[in-house]
Parts: sequence; C-alpha cells; structure tokens
Amino acid sequence: VELDKEFSNFFYNRFPINRILTDYQKTAKFKYDSMLNEITEYKIKVTKSFTDYGLDYYELSDDSALEGYLVLTGQPTPSGIHGGGGKNSEFIFFEESGAKSWELGADSAVIRNFKFAYFEHDTTKTSEDWKFWRSKLNAGEKIPVFYSVDDSGKDIAHMGLSYLYKLPFKNSVQNSIKRTQNPEANKLDMSAVIFGHVQKTPLKGRVTFGHAFSNNAQPMEPTLEVLGSPKASYYPIYINQPQPGRYMTFMHEAAEISGWKRYPVRIGKDTIRNQPPEIRGQINNKVATRFTPIRQGAVFQCKIHYHNLRKIELGALLSALTFHQTPDAYHSLGMAKPLGYGKVKMHVSGIDDHLMYSCLGAYETFMEDELRENRQGWRQSEQLRELLSMSIEPTNESELAYMDLNEHSQAKVARQFLSRYAQRESSRRAVIPSFLDRTDITAATLQQERERLSMTKIPIDDNINKQIKEKEEAAYQRAKEEQKNTWQQALRKLEEQLSQSRLRLRELQEKRKSELIKAETSANAHKLGPDWSSFSVGKDLFDSLSKFVRIFLLAYYKVSNDKHLPTEAPIFPESFRAKLMEVTEQLFREQVKSKKDQQKWIDKNSAQRKKFELWLGKQQADALFDRLRNIADGK
Repeated sequence: VELDKEFSNFFYNRFPINRILTDYQKTAKFKYDSMLNEITEYKIKVTKSFTDYGLDYYELSDDSALEGYLVLTGQPTPSGIHGGGGKNSEFIFFEESGAKSWELGADSAVIRNFKFAYFEHDTTKTSEDWKFWRSKLNAGEKIPVFYSVDDSGKDIAHMGLSYLYKLPFKNSVQNSIKRTQNPEANKLDMSAVIFGHVQKTPLKGRVTFGHAFSNNAQPMEPTLEVLGSPKASYYPIYINQPQPGRYMTFMHEAAEISGWKRYPVRIGKDTIRNQPPEIRGQINNKVATRFTPIRQGAVFQCKIHYHNLRKIELGALLSALTFHQTPDAYHSLGMAKPLGYGKVKMHVSGIDDHLMYSCLGAYETFMEDELRENRQGWRQSEQLRELLSMSIEPTNESELAYMDLNEHSQAKVARQFLSRYAQRESSRRAVIPSFLDRTDITAATLQQERERLSMTKIPIDDNINKQIKEKEEAAYQRAKEEQKNTWQQALRKLEEQLSQSRLRLRELQEKRKSELIKAETSANAHKLGPDWSSFSVGKDLFDSLSKFVRIFLLAYYKVSNDKHLPTEAPIFPESFRAKLMEVTEQLFREQVKSKKDQQKWIDKNSAQRKKFELWLGKQQADALFDRLRNIADGK
C-alpha cells in the first residue's frame, strides 16, 4: 500500500486474490518495468515500523534520515492487501558502514551453483529475472543479491536473486558418484578397452556397429506425449534410502546414487498414452513431445565388425547383446521407453555355436572369478538381477504409471522411496543361463596363466596345454547339452505362444466381425433410418420407445455408450424426425388408453416431453405434444 501511494499506480492492486498471474507477472522484471521503468538503483527514505519473525518492516518517510535501495523481487502469488495472505512487501538494501566484501572468481563453486540454479546452462529454461539482471551486470551495473555466509562467517556459502532462493545441495550428483566409487574406478574397465575412450590418453575402439536397415519398417501416425524424466532433486527416487522412515538427501555426506536410470519393459506389444494435461480449459502442449514411432514388428539388420578381441571380450559383447542368452529379455532403445516404445529383441547370427558358447563361458568365468569374494557371485549379483528383472515383462503394470504432482508430494510426506525393482511383486525373477560349472574356472585360470606367460616369453609346460584342452572340450560338451535343454524349453514356449497367438487371432477375427456388423448397422442407420418394422411394445410404451431410439442413435453416431452422444437438442437426425413423430402419434392413440396415462404423457414437465425435446428440439416437440393433447381430448 505504501509503494502504491509512492508511485501512484496502484501497483499491488494488479495482484488481487482472484486473479491468475502469468509467468511474466510473477517476475521481478515485471515490477521494475511497471513501477520503476527498469531503474534498478532507486533510493527511498524509510522509518522502522515493527519487527516480525526476525524481519524489520519499514514505512516510507520523507523526513527520515534512513535511506536505502528499493529491491523488488518476484510475485509468486497474488498480493495480500485484499486479505489473501500473499506477498505485499519488498526489500530495502542499506549501505552499512564497515560492511564486508568478498571477491568471488568466475569459476568459484558459489558462482557455478548460482548460475546452475537459474539455468544459465540451458537457455530454454533460463529464469526471466536472471536474464534481466544479467543484462544489467554485463552493462557494468550493480545487481542486488541475497546471500548466506558459511559456519566460519568468513565466506559466502550460497546466494540467489530472492530472499527464498533455491538452496544448493552440499553434494552434486557427480560428487556423490565419485565419493562412493571404488578407488580402482580410475582404471580402464572392460567396456572402455573394447569400445575405446577419449580421456587424457585416448584409446581407439576395436568394435564398430554398422547402420541398421529394415525391409518392413512402417511409420505410425505422429503422436504427442508427455515424456517426463527423473529429476535429481527428487531424492526419494534418486538417492539410495537405507533407513525406512528417514530420508537421505544430497545434503548428507553419506548420500549414494540409487543406480543407473533405466525404464522397465512393458507387457505385450501395446503402448500406453501420457497426453498433455488440460489447464484452465486449454491443452498444455508445451510439456509434450511430438514424435513419429515405427510400427511394431519391424526387423532391422546390421553388421558388427570387431578386431583383435580376446575370447573374454568377445564373450562380453555377445553377453551384452543377448543378455547372456537369457530368453524373453528385451533391450529398450530410443524415445518414449516408459510408454512401451523401443522394446527390442536382439539375435546374433553369423557366428559358430561352439565359438559363441565358448566365448560366453570364458566371459562368465572371468566375471565369476572377479567377484569370487562376493557371496552371490556374478550371475546372482544384485546388479544383474535388477537389470534382467527390468528387461523382462512384469506380471502386471500397475506400478509403472507416471506419478502426478500430488502423488510426488504425498510420497514424501509418507516417507516412501523407490525400492529395488526385482523385489516388487509385479517383477519376474529372471534366471540367467550358465555356460560353465565351477570346474571351468580352473580351466580359465590356466588359460589366463598361459596368456600371462606368453606375454613374458616364458615357455609353457605341455601338461598345462593338455589340461586346458581337456577342460575346454568338457566345457563345450556341457554347454552343448545345456543349450539343447534351453532350445527344448524355448520350443515348448514357442508352442505355447503359438497357441496364444491363435487364440488372439480368433479374438481379433470376432472383434473385426463385430466391427463390420457395427459399421454396416451405422451405414444403414444413416441411409434408411430406424427400422420401425422391428419395433415392438413391451409393458411400457415410453420405455420401449426410448430403448429403440437409443439403439438407433448409438448406431447412427458410431458410439458405444450414452455419454458419447450429443447433448444439445435436437439429436435425432432431421430427415427421420417426421417419421418418429408420426409413429409416436399412432402408438399413443393405440397404446395409451387411460386418461391417467395420457395425462402423464402430455404434462409439460413429464419425462416423455423432456426426452422428445432432446430428440426433436423444443419447437417440433411442442407440435407433437399438441397433437397428443388433441388425441387425449378426443379431437
């Protein structure tokens, strides 16, 4: 109110409690544009009025010696001057004597966090207020910021453009990952030595994937969907929560990232919709993404070229492509994976079975040997069980729907968090096939020893060679027998799928037949109108007539239930209304005999009259009921 008087523009009256503010009206820039014509260093004289919740409140006073800069911040809600309880005060920055000053370099953590909070890194999300103040800063002008000092009181901990600015976490996602990684993580892992890397000393990869081509891929119609993605700030999902009922956040030094972001595959071949929300009667397409998916059933082929791979490394590549030959495991590729798109099954051809199983066995042996101190080993490790569970269709999809905003907040209040996917009732416990037994580890150890000795140019004992060959042959025979059993199981599964497919085909044929009948009925409805020859009167004429007309209208408008019928009268086709009136008049004369029933029909508030007004429109309904009244009066 004081500022409105000062500037004589009734500024805060622009924010009544019943008004919906636009994004621009919520910014500080809107206030500077409207009130101060973008003058950012505006001095005012004030006198202290009162103190509340530790904050001092001032009033304008031309006679006061106390002077400070008026600092305007955003308006997230309507103002409180009309009793709405919203924001209706601004800030004053005084020039205090002996005030501290800090030198912050452009690369300091405080500045980086400040810019990150206002999306300096993403121009599509950059705050309008930051754009405004950044232009002033770039022009050499001063800008006001709010800040907090660290525990020592000597340095700035964080800062922002408003009193309640976004508080940066103590730990970033990157720092949380690095802090919990094994110190040996800086060493090259298997994926890096196979595919190469671009670190300080770049390493060329030894595997290349060619372009994938398809002879049957067909595009679907473009679709518009909301493709939300996990946000690091939502710690119930992003941070591992070891203690139920007590949240761990990025503010805790012991915070650990939950894992890799991955979307579970969905059941069957159908996709789901996640369409843009409706806000104040308008569809909010800004939050949606338009894309053109490929129709299901597309088959692509590509070539993989590899050079100088060891058996273990080739086994790792084959294991990654086929989920170690796990049946019914799918990759998820491309966009809209949470909605069921991008579900892909990969098959490897052009490689001898003996070589494939030998490589898979070598890789499995290597992994089991690397994790020998892990009680569960590689195949039963938590990471692999999680990966496979999310790659296999669940028993139901009730837990895979997007959470809305209310559910996000309710989950926080209830201290809920994201549990391991493999522990959920809807997930299927995957069992990864094995291509070795424990004795194969001995053979692999001997093989690795032989390779080590060959690199040191030390002659290899013939007995070692013999043991290795015997172990490899035994491993091959076991793998061959296990694969035979796997194929038999796969054949039985295919037979079951074929039976289900036949059943599904019959259902589709019945559905198609029903659709054809429905289409034919609709066409006849448009062309011929109601088939009055099939109409029969039951116990009640009006009830029978209503049911008959309803069936005709559903067929005419090609809908399945009443809620999809038009609601504005008249809804009965104009070309068939005269016949409806004629038949109704005739049936009334023949079927409605008692004066009581006749009066029930022609009463101006009767259900019959309201229904006919919907069918025929008020004017024609009035004409019809005038005739019925004449019949009732014996005319």
